[in-house]
Amino acid sequence: MKNENFYVIHGWMINRLRLKGKELMLYAIIYGFAQAPGTKYTGSISYLATCIGSSGRSVIRALNDLCERGLIIKEQTEVNNIKFNEYTAVVPEATIIDNKKDISEDELSEMLQRIKNI
Repeated sequence: MKNENFYVIHGWMINRLRLKGKELMLYAIIYGFAQAPGTKYTGSISYLATCIGSSGRSVIRALNDLCERGLIIKEQTEVNNIKFNEYTAVVPEATIIDNKKDISEDELSEMLQRIKNI
């Protein structure tokens, strides 16, 4: 990973999705590359391994776990007998509070309680 590169870990990734460790970092990286509709992470396993300071084998295991949990979608294409993987982060509904949408009383109560505890 270059010195000027970065990825963002949002609070909802920890609090709502209950991610941690390698899965958290990988999800954040894939989310960063694939936020806009129709975009996907198309980089290599090697790049992800370098970003999180892990082995390619560990990255593959963590990606498989994220797929099994339904938090990322893996699509595979084949070009000239070479397989390419593309990943998209799945953001569960009501994970991000959108000012244009109503939030439930329970969510509002939970947010207010967190603010009081600060």
